[in-house]
Amino acid sequence: MHTRTLSFSICLLLALSLSCGGGKSPKGVVKDFIWAVQDSDSATIVSCLDLDAMVRRSLKATSPEDSLLVLGLYKGKILGTLVGDGHRRTTWRKSQIVLGAEEIRDNLAEVEVSFIDKETGRQNYTKMQLRETEEGWKIIYFY
Repeated sequence: MHTRTLSFSICLLLALSLSCGGGKSPKGVVKDFIWAVQDSDSATIVSCLDLDAMVRRSLKATSPEDSLLVLGLYKGKILGTLVGDGHRRTTWRKSQIVLGAEEIRDNLAEVEVSFIDKETGRQNYTKMQLRETEEGWKIIYFY
């Protein structure tokens, strides 16, 4: 059962990974990503992310036998926070989001993003990190 679900998820991720980023600037990809989270648009969210790179950062100590299964589980966990009633989506929807400067160095980029809580005025500042791929810019880190 897990193998079938994992295989379907991987195929879906590969198919969707081609739509966000092609020809867009890193800041444009971040903007599309934020709008997709706001709209709970999982297809666009997946297309803006390099989920493999994001998950591999967390899996350095995982054995090769376990890595494929864990890779699928982590991807599901990340996406779950961004759609529906996910924690990040809920938090972002309660925030005014401001995009700042974009900095590109070779095949890596950072885009400044501020999340300002509409009720408290509390600001969280971060830099989303992106990597240039054959399909365009993909997010490899977000707050």
